[in-house]
Amino acid sequence: MIGHRPVSPPKSRSVSGQAKKERPAMDALDRQAKIADWLYLLLVIPGPFVLIYLPSKLIVRGDAAATVANLLAHETLFRFGMVAEVAGSTFFLHLRA
Repeated sequence: MIGHRPVSPPKSRSVSGQAKKERPAMDALDRQAKIADWLYLLLVIPGPFVLIYLPSKLIVRGDAAATVANLLAHETLFRFGMVAEVAGSTFFLHLRA
């Protein structure tokens, strides 16, 4: 094999046949998409807590006195639920911006 050179891989080309331009590691649109992904994940955390767990522990259907008694007995849980609701709403508003 005299005069044989190693074969190099072909240069990458786009569909139009022109050489591809190098992209920065992460452009602004990719960064915004990743932030939105994280905000959606953060939105998942307080949602089920506020919508499923809290009402099952605090609210007694048809008995307002028992509901008030639960709120007074579990005041910290109620306050934490309010903070979780505000946090979830804030995450959602940041997604809309």
